[in-house]
Amino acid sequence: MRGVEVRALAYAAPFSRNDETLDEYAEKISANLRDAAKLLESAFGRVRTLRIVFPYVDSLAETLDVRPEKVVETLYDAVSSSYNYLAFPLKDVGNLYLIRYILENFEKAFTSVPYNVDMSGNIAQMLTEVSSNLGYIAAARLAVSFGQQLLTPYFPATTGGKEAVMMSLLYPKYLEDAIQSGAELSATLEALAQFSFKALKRAVNSAELGVDALLIDYSLSPWLEASSARVVEAVSGAKLGEPGTLGAIYEINKAIQRAAEKYFGGGFNEVMLPVAEDDRLKELVAEGALKLRDIVSMVSTCVAGLDMVLLPADFSVEELSRLMMDLYALHKVKNRVIGMRVILTDMPPGFEAELGMFGRVPVAEI
Repeated sequence: MRGVEVRALAYAAPFSRNDETLDEYAEKISANLRDAAKLLESAFGRVRTLRIVFPYVDSLAETLDVRPEKVVETLYDAVSSSYNYLAFPLKDVGNLYLIRYILENFEKAFTSVPYNVDMSGNIAQMLTEVSSNLGYIAAARLAVSFGQQLLTPYFPATTGGKEAVMMSLLYPKYLEDAIQSGAELSATLEALAQFSFKALKRAVNSAELGVDALLIDYSLSPWLEASSARVVEAVSGAKLGEPGTLGAIYEINKAIQRAAEKYFGGGFNEVMLPVAEDDRLKELVAEGALKLRDIVSMVSTCVAGLDMVLLPADFSVEELSRLMMDLYALHKVKNRVIGMRVILTDMPPGFEAELGMFGRVPVAEI
C-alpha cells in the first residue's frame, strides 16, 4: 500500500504459570518474527522494527522468586539479538531503582511505570536524574503511564500480559495525500485498516507462529518528515495550535476509532504528537508557536499523551510534579490511558539538543 509502512511488528510474551523456571520462559519466547516481517514487506514495502513486550518485570520476579535484575538480564540475553527494541514495564512505582538499572545496562530496552499520586515527587525526581545522569537518549526510553499500561506495540508505555502479535503503522503521507485529493476520512482509514488486518493475518498464519490474538494500534504517529502535525493541518486548514486544531484531531480520532472497532484495533488508537519524532512539530516549537501548555491542551481532548517534549533547564522537580498532576486529572476526566515522555535538559527554550536518531530537537517554552 503506497505511503504506508509497518512501524513496528511486536510480540507480547505473557508468562504462563506452567513455566517452571525463568530459563524455560526465555526459551519459549526466543522465536522471532522475521518470517512474518518478510511477508508483511510484500504488502507494505518495509517493516521498520521488530519488538517484544514482556509482562511486568517486578510481578514476574515475584512469581519466579528471583531478583528483578536477573529477570531483565536473562530475557534480554535470550532475545535481544532477534529484536530491535524490548519493553520491560514495571507495575509498582516503588521499584524506581529498577529504571536506572534497565536504562543504564541494556541499550535496546525501554521501560515504563504507572503514575501514583502519592509518589509524584519521587517520580519527578527520578525523571530529572535519568535525563541528567544517563543522558537524553536514555530518557527517551522511559515513560510514565497515567492509568495502567496498555497492550500496544507503541513503546515505552506498554505491557505484555496477554499473548498477541501486534502491529503499528506509519501512514501520515498516505492520509495527507488522501485528504488533499478530497477523499473521505473515515472511508480512507477503513480501507487502510481492512488491508492491514488482512495482511497481518495472512503473514502470521503463513509464518506458522501459533498465535491466535492479533492486534493493530491504528494510531496516527509520525516519523520525522512523515508528520502527524501536517495531517492535522490538512484537516483543519489552519496552522497547528490555531482555532480548529482540536476539532481536526477529534475528527481524525473518530475515524481511527471506527476503523479500529471493525478491524481488531487495540492500544491507543489516537493521534500522536511526539515532538522529537515530527519535523513539523519541531518547526513550531522552535519558532515559539507551540508551547508546552499548547500540547497539554491537546491532551485534554484528543491526543494520546505528552510525548518526547524537551523541557528547559529552569523547569523544576516541583513543576514537573505539578505537570504530572495535571496529566493525571486529564486521564481521570478522559477515562483513557495517557502516556508521558519528557526530557529534562540543561538548556533554555529555543535551544536545540542532539538526540541521536531523532536529530536536533528544540527545547519547548512553557
